[in-house]
Amino acid sequence: MTENKKNQEIISSIITEMIKVIKDLSLLENKSQSIFIKLNFINLILRLYPNLKSINLLLENYYSLNEKGNFLSIGLLMRCCIEDMLYSNYLLSFREHPEVIEKEIHVQSYVFLKEYIQFVYENEHEFWAITEEEKKEGLINLGKAFSDYKKMNPIFFEASGELKKIGKIRGNVADISDVLKANSTNPKSHYERLKEVKSNLRYIYFIYKFFCQFEHYSFESSSFILLNDETFRHLTEGVQLILLSCIEIFDYIQVDENFTERLMNLNKKFVTLS
Repeated sequence: MTENKKNQEIISSIITEMIKVIKDLSLLENKSQSIFIKLNFINLILRLYPNLKSINLLLENYYSLNEKGNFLSIGLLMRCCIEDMLYSNYLLSFREHPEVIEKEIHVQSYVFLKEYIQFVYENEHEFWAITEEEKKEGLINLGKAFSDYKKMNPIFFEASGELKKIGKIRGNVADISDVLKANSTNPKSHYERLKEVKSNLRYIYFIYKFFCQFEHYSFESSSFILLNDETFRHLTEGVQLILLSCIEIFDYIQVDENFTERLMNLNKKFVTLS
């Protein structure tokens, strides 16, 4: 399966057409879509564009130039795509509750604020290559800027300036699902929600776990970066799950039926893999 030129050409052609669909969609949808939830899904779709384009180029060079190391980069890019689609399917599991989707989008932003912005604010000044006097002034200015930011974003911060707990951001929507009652959000909880609703796409979490091994090195998992029958199968499964996830998103945000039809026709190509 791995060295079969026909299979590689089929996957490359599927990815190429997916890229074209996304490119066309971005030109069309960006003109009119401004609603918060829809914009979030469009952003997730647009993130696929450069990643899929790079995956295709790396895959073609793997075969044509014998660049065996390319599969490591392909795996890292696939992890990003798959995690985004896992998150998208998680949000779509609440399609009957748009108020939950909106709050969960805020929860994801909260994670960004807590794990990156606040960490940088509290620690980066240690590495400033400036005088102590300049550092004092910089800290004052940084503190004021962060304080102003907190005031402009009360959805994330208490009046005291402390970050809210996730449960407080979610509010009373937590009763809709057991997953929402936890004070956390991560790929595992997204998978638990997909299991809860018996989503047909919940297998995406297993593909996500596979491609996570490309990011986290261990000696035992070092063979994962080699393209063989098993890893090529996971690659094709991942590409198909990305495609099917896009179809679900297109249906939810109500794009022109032509885009969905193009992806559905592409999905039929997977049965031609040998």
